Amino acid sequence: MSTPKEWVASFPGVPPAFVNDLFSDFSEQVEGWYVHDWEKVGLKAGKIAEAIYSILEGVSSGSFQAQPFKPANFVSACTQLEKNTTLSRSLRIQIPRVLIGIYELRNNRSVGHVGSPVRPNALDGEYFFRASKWALCETSRALCEALGKSGDGNFYLSVNMSELPLIWDNDGIVRVLRPGLTAGEKTLVVLAHLNQWVSVDRLRINVEYSNPTDYKRKVLRGLHDKKLIEYDEKNARAIALPPGLRRARELHD
Repeated sequence: MSTPKEWVASFPGVPPAFVNDLFSDFSEQVEGWYVHDWEKVGLKAGKIAEAIYSILEGVSSGSFQAQPFKPANFVSACTQLEKNTTLSRSLRIQIPRVLIGIYELRNNRSVGHVGSPVRPNALDGEYFFRASKWALCETSRALCEALGKSGDGNFYLSVNMSELPLIWDNDGIVRVLRPGLTAGEKTLVVLAHLNQWVSVDRLRINVEYSNPTDYKRKVLRGLHDKKLIEYDEKNARAIALPPGLRRARELHD
């Protein structure tokens, strides 16, 4: 996976290996967010926090490590940055404190809750996603400001974009809200949203396809042949495959 030029331009003075890690981890976090894989979102938030800390430490010390790293005591390491008063308040206090918040929830809640009447996995996942976006954009902005450089506007737009409300999900009924999508595209979006085996009848109702025979023969079989979904005809069910998940994510943009 190659790192877009707008990412490289938006982190002036930062070694390419660090920017590559940020882009790779954020891309995987976005994929996890779209399919509600909250554990993946949290894992990648921790990786992003470590990479951003490594950048801040390199800026503070004047020398970057060979690659991003995890300090022995993350909270203490972030707090130590506050002592370097040559850095802007954003670089030494505000960004590190957000990173500490991400790391605290990632390590001590880890979006893996069981036995709770109200499971906060989705809430944690949303926090990780938004906080990671803020930390990425603010680190870029603060570095550019410190060096008198201009970041690439496309970087900020792509990272901090508002997600289109493509799905409505209520009481077992799912609707795809964007007009003009094909039945196959709607099916991929619904399967990616649910991220599990779904009965053919439920799928057909959710994408509002009237003819059951044509839906199975034309839509599901077509998606299966393209390796976008696994269509289990015997048990009348389907699930999105990784290429289908990626295509569904693209439809959100």
